[in-house]
Amino acid sequence: MTSIYKEPLASFLVLDFKKEDATRKCLESIRNHVKFPHKIIYLHNGKADYPTKLFEDGLVDQFIQTVKNDGLGIGTRNLFAASFSNLS
Repeated sequence: MTSIYKEPLASFLVLDFKKEDATRKCLESIRNHVKFPHKIIYLHNGKADYPTKLFEDGLVDQFIQTVKNDGLGIGTRNLFAASFSNLS
């Protein structure tokens, strides 16, 4: 029997550009305190090594990284385009 995938109630969209400590704390807080079905979509806007570690540590459900920093507006647009939850 196959199960039907259903998007979680909400998605948390996290946009980052070279703010490793603040981003880790934000993601840890979401993981530790949100008590309803959710997804964390994280976009790092540009080159860096630490974002992969955040994903490997289980702090992120969906990981997006761009080659260059496209700016806040484009990063925000890309995050919303990746989310299909009703509450993102």
